[in-house]
Amino acid sequence: MYTQEVHSGHGICPVTGKKQNWSYKGPSHNPTFVIVYGNVESYASEWTFVGESSNGAQMFTRREQGGPEDKKHVDFLEKHESEKAPECRPLAKIKTRDLVYQTLFELCTLTSEHKAHLRGRRLSHKKIKHLLSCGSMPPPAKRPKIAQKVMERCGLDLEDILQVPGFFINKRGYLSFKGAEGIMLPTRDVNGMIQAIQ
Repeated sequence: MYTQEVHSGHGICPVTGKKQNWSYKGPSHNPTFVIVYGNVESYASEWTFVGESSNGAQMFTRREQGGPEDKKHVDFLEKHESEKAPECRPLAKIKTRDLVYQTLFELCTLTSEHKAHLRGRRLSHKKIKHLLSCGSMPPPAKRPKIAQKVMERCGLDLEDILQVPGFFINKRGYLSFKGAEGIMLPTRDVNGMIQAIQ
């Protein structure tokens, strides 16, 4: 588990540029993986948001330095496409994130292969029912079309949806979203709203 290798940060957080609680992995003067505790309104362009931990902390990897050792711990890292990000991006409000992720789950239902995999595991009926309501991450080639549908159904413009973690403009100039292929699981807050996908 990656938390065994994480150290407590001191002073200004390299991701947000603010004084707040954070932890890191890698050299103290140049960390490659950072966990930020508390609210993140925006973050520097050299960092990529990769998901939220079980306690709600937000995880980031340095775009040009995060290596395989960092990436293997985070399911939300894009393996096939590169992100073009603005200098500093604000984080979408929880209501917007919930709406976008709910819509994404509606468009990316579980494949029959993933359903069979879940049914084949020794899980309780309640757990299986919950997991069957999740989704399957589509292959990268299909994501731009789905991302466009999500944006349209949610009534958002490009600037709005790019504030939702995971969505980005790919190297071909199309809106897309990141994530390793497999089963998508929602990360919910205390109010049951989806704040991230893992």
